[in-house]
Amino acid sequence: MPAGHGRLRGGPGRLGQALGITRAHDGLLLDRPPFLVLPASAPAKLVAGPLIGILKAVDVPRRFWLAGSRFVSRSFR
Repeated sequence: MPAGHGRLRGGPGRLGQALGITRAHDGLLLDRPPFLVLPASAPAKLVAGPLIGILKAVDVPRRFWLAGSRFVSRSFR
């Protein structure tokens, strides 16, 4: 993985930055240009866990990722 990509996994703001999403995109629908959402090529297993660094409602799953993804900044067991 090229240097610097680890920082892009640090949350939704950094994901938006990596995808080139800016405040100019606020309010736009994801199913219309300039966005392009394609169906998954295969079913994926979704995993849920707590947010990192919160103190309230830590037992509520608010963080979601694909099982086995190497692009998760921190995984949970």
